[in-house]
Amino acid sequence: MWGSASEVDVTMTGLSDPSLTPDMLEMYFTKSGTIYVTKRSTIGSAWSTPQAVSFTVVGAGIHDQTPNIQPDDLTMLFSSD
Repeated sequence: MWGSASEVDVTMTGLSDPSLTPDMLEMYFTKSGTIYVTKRSTIGSAWSTPQAVSFTVVGAGIHDQTPNIQPDDLTMLFSSD
């Protein structure tokens, strides 16, 4: 199930709270109160450049953190203040 480790090529430091989707093709993480996503086309592919996630839901705030992708691959739980 697990492939070889691959590095996420980012120029950011202070990344935390990684969460993979069930298919392991998207990874969400936080930096400085912003949730980012990086994607790949297959498990063996390189990760894309991370992009900030924009939310259109009630409750997303200034300091979003701790993304957790649920098994349905449609729901993300996160904390916000």
